[in-house]
Amino acid sequence: MKMKFTFYSKAKCKVTGTEGIITAISEYSNGCIQYLLTQKVQKDGTVPKAFWVDEQDVKVLKRKEPVEVKKSVGGGFRSHSAIGMKE
Repeated sequence: MKMKFTFYSKAKCKVTGTEGIITAISEYSNGCIQYLLTQKVQKDGTVPKAFWVDEQDVKVLKRKEPVEVKKSVGGGFRSHSAIGMKE
């Protein structure tokens, strides 16, 4: 999969204006690549929403250099901890 954008970059959907951090990337069998934009936790503690956006509709606002993620067996990576969000 050749990605145009990197994880943890701040991005915006050109269609809806939704902004967030790229926390997941998916490539489908038809070649479509989508990025998951996850919004920040609200001041009142409201859990963020996340939206899948087609690659051609993504505009990066602040590029983040690729991050090396240590993976372990049996558990997922808690992406919010890598960008400084509280659990």
